Amino acid sequence: MAEPNYPSLGRNYLDSKSGKLIMDLKLKGKTAFISGSTAGIGLATAKLFVEEGANVIINGRNKNALNQAISELKKIEHESKIEGFV
Repeated sequence: MAEPNYPSLGRNYLDSKSGKLIMDLKLKGKTAFISGSTAGIGLATAKLFVEEGANVIINGRNKNALNQAISELKKIEHESKIEGFV
């Protein structure tokens, strides 16, 4: 299979192990609060920020959903601090 061609990735690059496109958003060590982050776009954003090395604070209306989202985020290989509140 041919390598994909990304002529102008800028700060983005392909991870050699996973083949996944990595965006360098320069979030490592920064803290982000992500509202509505137990599902959908909010959870996807939280996952991306954790992958980028950001510490994340998430919230939700339901304690069970919040705990499940925190568990999902902690499965990602990271050095981020993850917190949540209802």
